[in-house]
This record gives sequence, C-alpha cells and structure tokens, in this order.
Amino acid sequence: DGIGVRGATNDQLLIERTQFADEGAYSVIVTNVEGIATSTNAFLTVTPPAGGDVDGSFVQGGMISYAVTCMAAQPDGKILIGGGFSTVHGAVRSGIARLNPDGSTDYSFLEGLSGADWTVNSIVLQDDGKVLLGGDFSSVNGVDHSGVARLNPDGTLDTEFLNGLPGTGGAYPGVNAVAVQSDGKVLIGGDFSSVNGAPQYYLARLNPDGTLDTNFLKGVSGPNSTVNSITV
Repeated sequence: DGIGVRGATNDQLLIERTQFADEGAYSVIVTNVEGIATSTNAFLTVTPPAGGDVDGSFVQGGMISYAVTCMAAQPDGKILIGGGFSTVHGAVRSGIARLNPDGSTDYSFLEGLSGADWTVNSIVLQDDGKVLLGGDFSSVNGVDHSGVARLNPDGTLDTEFLNGLPGTGGAYPGVNAVAVQSDGKVLIGGDFSSVNGAPQYYLARLNPDGTLDTNFLKGVSGPNSTVNSITV
C-alpha cells in the first residue's frame, strides 16, 4: 500500500506467519545507476481461518523427535506433552516437556534435568500445579520411580510422592492411565501386577503421598487385563 516494509531489501519477501495486518497491495522498487523502476501491484488477501484449519500461530518448522502420546493444558495456556521423544525443537527433553502457548519449548520446565528414562503415557495436572506422570519408565530425573511419578511445577521431582517406594511392578509394570480424585487420591491403570510391593493387578488407587490405598478394590479381584483409560 505504498508503505515501506522494514528489512525487505532482498529479491524475495517471506511472511512466515501471515496476519490480517499483512493484507494489501505489494510492489517492489528497483534502483540502480540508470534510474528507478516500480513494479505493478501484487495483492495479498488473508482469508479468515475456518474450523479445522491448522493454527498458523502455533510453532512451525520445529520437530519433536518421536511420538507424543499424551497432553495436558495448563490454565496459563502452556501445554504439557509426554511420549517417547528425547528432544523438543532441539532442546533435550526426555519423555516429558512443556510448550509455551505458541508451541515453542518452555525452557523453564525440566531445564538441566534428565526427565523420564522411557515413554510417558499419561499426564494429569493437579490443581496445585504439580504434574502426575504414568508410563513405562523406571526412573525420573535420575531417581527410581517405576510407572508413576509426580513433578513440581518446574519439572523437578516431587520427593514427597512415593518417597522410598518402588511404584508399580511385575513383568510389565507400565501405567497407561492416571486420574486424580477431588480428595487428592490418584487412580492408576495399566499392565502392572504389583504396587509398592503389594499384589495389585491392572488398577489401583494411591493416597496423595503415593502409598497404596488398601481400601480400594478390597476383597475383589478387579479387572483381569490391561487398563488403558480412567475417568473419575
């Protein structure tokens, strides 16, 4: 529209994230010792997105090294992701990471920590900002935690949860699903056959500190195979 575009001095103009303010008539002025030439206008129209369109404001050109299997949204718009990855947009993040609202890596979460040593299958955000993890891992941030763990809001390990306890066990000790009750107790489901050393097949409930709630499934056998999803 006759207004100079800052920094546009090359033979191409690339608008990486088109906004409505970019709409208008574009022309180029070429100068040399012989004079000045102005091109005809090229018109850019920005179409409002429709339902189902890819969100162009979310990070583009980045890469997560392996599958993302679970996500949880924080009230501030940041997004927790879990899976089998080892890097997120070039940052070392093993199994668990947090993204900013635009999809970029949140470096304030898990920075300098080792994360989970294997796949994270489930993420639940507690009301206090702490993060519950369920997965196929045997350690988190270098501390032995089999199948389930809890992180503080900055990604450090919550040592008050499962303090000195082994977590899930068995030939296939993985946790596929986690859910939190309103009283803070934690339901876990998966392939495991023991919890904190006690026989417990596929489904269990933990107290807020990670100890086994022995009043849950008391005297009954529970499910006879893998639990993949839990809803309170």
